[in-house]
Amino acid sequence: MQKHNITQDELKAMLDYNPDTGKFTWRVNHRRVVAGMQAGCLNDKGHLRITLNKKSYAATHLAWLYVYGEWPTYRLRCINKNISDTRIVNLKEAKPEPLTQTRLQNTLAYDANTGVCTWKQDVSNVKAGAVAGYKHHSGYIYISVDGIDYGAHRLIWLLVHGKWPDHEIDHINRIRDDNRLINLREACDTMQARNRSTPRTNTSGRQGVSWHKATNKWSAKYCAGGRSVWLGVFDSVDAAGAVYDTAMAKIHTAEKGSGEGV
Repeated sequence: MQKHNITQDELKAMLDYNPDTGKFTWRVNHRRVVAGMQAGCLNDKGHLRITLNKKSYAATHLAWLYVYGEWPTYRLRCINKNISDTRIVNLKEAKPEPLTQTRLQNTLAYDANTGVCTWKQDVSNVKAGAVAGYKHHSGYIYISVDGIDYGAHRLIWLLVHGKWPDHEIDHINRIRDDNRLINLREACDTMQARNRSTPRTNTSGRQGVSWHKATNKWSAKYCAGGRSVWLGVFDSVDAAGAVYDTAMAKIHTAEKGSGEGV
């Protein structure tokens, strides 16, 4: 979703807003702007835009912030369908319908071989056919649908399988923006953990091995099919690690044999 840089107090310091008329006027003199002058101009689509601190905002969003003290959670719609009418009584949040496979199929196209999603129709300033989403600083691709940001890998799962994943989606090759279908699998936390490097907090120093307080021994476990699989407790880290490694080798062999590897 869009990141906003101004608060209600900052907005009110720059602009006055009349909720009965929907008009914004400047409170300050700035360059070619004189206090009392009406603010904003219509873009080529008929939307009123106002530039504050070198950033352009929809007047409807500014009206919402001015009156309610917070940015709208969902997209705003004009009740009378006149998009230049920014009276507060004419603005309403358009809460989205539940996101289903059918709705998503009408919105996004997905290439399973490249992992890339593209828009099927024009969205805001983005044309149909353009690549959907952006790369987050975490490394994942995110796509905004109905004003809500979703991990592209989760949307792809819904698009392909017809339901949201019950667990986290794991990128098999550990490349977070590689959303090819062959690289995605549903995984519980333990499976994701074994597909990552051993964390610094791991006291055993071995993947899949942890201290079992109840028995004062080392336990080994992994996750498959969305469920945790218990391998038992052992007297030493090496013994538990060896059992874990053997189990992982069998899983990876099975994955390669089924064609699910990368």
